[in-house]
Amino acid sequence: LAHGPVPLLLMKLMLLAAEPQFSCTSEAAAICAMLSLKDPWLQSTNRDRLSACKASFGVYEGDLVTLLNVYGQYQTYYESDPEWAKRHLLSEALLQRAFRVKRQLEGYMQLLELPLSSCGHEVEKLQRLACATLFLNSARRLPNGTYRLCRPIDEVRAPHSRFHLHPASILTGIQNEAPADFVVFLAAEGVGDRACLRHCTRVQPQWLPELAPHYFKGVDAQRAAQDV
Repeated sequence: LAHGPVPLLLMKLMLLAAEPQFSCTSEAAAICAMLSLKDPWLQSTNRDRLSACKASFGVYEGDLVTLLNVYGQYQTYYESDPEWAKRHLLSEALLQRAFRVKRQLEGYMQLLELPLSSCGHEVEKLQRLACATLFLNSARRLPNGTYRLCRPIDEVRAPHSRFHLHPASILTGIQNEAPADFVVFLAAEGVGDRACLRHCTRVQPQWLPELAPHYFKGVDAQRAAQDV
């Protein structure tokens, strides 16, 4: 694990992706490749256009599947339309690097004699994979729109006990129409005086005890609406 081409947590996601219940190593490799890069978007003085481009790739399930969508769309069009990335304000160089990292990851899986597989359009498998990998980074939405970790923490001593979705998260833009009651996230970081959850994926609360029974005895889906 420690010698893989991406950080340890992403290698855990890759290895879990080879399990029969997920069978999505191709999609997991693309997601990990995109996460290993810096932001793939080009800088633009036209913020409205940049926001529109980002939103056009956004999906209901969250940020990881959105990154997979960016990767897949580029893979589909880059040969027939050389200006595709530039027109969508994406860095061609970084997306090509993502191709190389994905090949590295698939080669690593073959080295470990693990199967290469695809889940096709079964997006729920990717959400469940994220949940199984990031269960310690699960959080539930409170009535005031902030998030609280599902795992117990010492809220008196913790620097933060309530979190916000990162402004760059695709889920932030749809919180009013389709709020994500439970999410798993890759990292938390400060944005101004707020602690924000980055690279979030929407999950179902019942998946937590199902996919991490050694940690969760059960999560009541209604608690998100009852907490203060």
